[in-house]
Amino acid sequence: MSGLCAPGEHYDVLVIGAGIVGLCAAFHLAQRKLRVGLLEQRQAPDNATLSSGAGIRFYDPHPEISAWVEDSHAFYSRLDLGAGFRACPSYYGISSRDAQGLPAEAEQRGFRVLSPAQLQTRWPGLDWRAMDCVIEDPRAGFRDSQHVWRLLIEHCNRLGVRMGFGSPVRRWAECGVGHHHLWTDGARYSAQHVILATGYWTPTLLAQLGLPKLVRNRTVTIHYMEKSPLAYDLPFLVEHESGFHARPTASGGILFGIPQADWDVDPDHLPDRGRQQVDAAVRHLQGYLRVPVSTARLITVRSADAYPGETSPGTGRWPPSFHLLAFGQGAAFKYAPARTLSYLDTIFK
Repeated sequence: MSGLCAPGEHYDVLVIGAGIVGLCAAFHLAQRKLRVGLLEQRQAPDNATLSSGAGIRFYDPHPEISAWVEDSHAFYSRLDLGAGFRACPSYYGISSRDAQGLPAEAEQRGFRVLSPAQLQTRWPGLDWRAMDCVIEDPRAGFRDSQHVWRLLIEHCNRLGVRMGFGSPVRRWAECGVGHHHLWTDGARYSAQHVILATGYWTPTLLAQLGLPKLVRNRTVTIHYMEKSPLAYDLPFLVEHESGFHARPTASGGILFGIPQADWDVDPDHLPDRGRQQVDAAVRHLQGYLRVPVSTARLITVRSADAYPGETSPGTGRWPPSFHLLAFGQGAAFKYAPARTLSYLDTIFK
């Protein structure tokens, strides 16, 4: 890989983590003509987003997130990724007990709200009785996450980003305001700004560097059924109350999962709840399908979403010009380009 991150050189910004968020940050910074280095602990990132693909839904209960998704979709298309987007209509399901005014708000924003009877006409092979109504997102879909990752690498290289893979950061020191030293195995790097885009490894890395743990992790387990004939009759499904989601994939499989209530677990000890977790997710999926779900060829990927934590007097001093990118559930693909740019705009005027 060309443009290796050179130890001993001083960078305007060092980005730690070469996932989608880290690459978007490096891309935006390099476009500002800054000298950018990027370090990644693995030879290639390996997380749930890159392993399972990335769904893009334009409807979100939070209008700000919907705006970021729109901007991020445009960003991907500008990188010649428009052809890599596969449309798949999304239905955001709401039950009467948790509606909280969402249907009316969605209609005000231009989305259609459909009844189970209307959905039954469109998707006769599915059972919609569990939902009081759904919010339709006809523009939703998904991309090939590995393709996006490779293309971002290419664009960062063209912009002069210097990259180092297989370079885990072991130590950090601040040498005056706005001057940081980072050590990997046998090499030292220096920069005016440091950006951590390390996802669910962030709490572990912060502890290793002696910094306050201002990021929290929530475990995510994703299941994938290979070559499932059910994929051809399935839209993108999301349940507001449970967080359950399911959708077909480009390879003809089904991706589905349900959030777990596990917080602040070390990445090396992500819980494997075995049949208990699988059965809970399959029950949700089976509720929509009229034929039995077979789990004979089920693949499970465990990961975690990184959320910004709360600051308090006991968290310790946070160094200036040291930044965290932790945006929460689904951010790595859905709105990483726009959310990252929004944050960087507050730092680099």
